Order: sequence, then structure tokens, then C-alpha cells
Amino acid sequence: MFRKLLLGLGVCVLSFNLALAAEVKGKVKSVDADKNTITLTVDDKDQTIDVDKDAKIYSVGRKKKGQPAPEITLSGLRAVLANVNVTVTTEKKGDKDVATTIKVETARKKKKTT
Repeated sequence: MFRKLLLGLGVCVLSFNLALAAEVKGKVKSVDADKNTITLTVDDKDQTIDVDKDAKIYSVGRKKKGQPAPEITLSGLRAVLANVNVTVTTEKKGDKDVATTIKVETARKKKKTT
């Protein structure tokens, strides 16, 4: 009985944390590494998001046949350039949305057709 109650409580806590997280996809307009903020253009509107000092900032490399694509950790917020597409995961901290992960989308090379 106690085990079921503990398991149920764990599921509720995990679900609650997932409900607080949100994803924002957009194009980087600017980055202010000194203030730890990133400004995105989402649906033709600018949105400034505070970035957590421990945020995970990464890109996805090329995947090899039969293996998942590797995550490439970037060297901080300064590595995020303007005019690139990103997916930002935010969490509510106090009364603000704070970025906890930033995934930088890499440009895909088009195959040359002859």
C-alpha cells in the first residue's frame, strides 16, 4: 500500500514538472551574454527570455547509420549566433519563464542533384 502511494506521488511530481516546462521555437534575434538573455523572433514578434546560468546549450551533430545523432555541447550563450533557429525549453521560476535548455538547429546541406 505504502509503495503504491509513493509511486503515485512520484508520478504526480514528475507530471507537474513537465506541465511547467514549455518549448519555444524561433529565430535568434540577439544574445546578451552579460545579462543572460536571448531574444527570439517567434511568429513575427520578439520575445526576450532569461537564460539560467546552468542552462544546457547544445547542437545535434550528424547521425551515423544505426546510431542516434550525438549532442554537441556549445561553450555557453556566446556560442549562439543571430539568425539561427533554436528550440528553447523554459521553466517557471518565480514569476518568470527561464530557459533551461537551448537546442541550436544546424543548417542541413542540400544534396546536389545532377
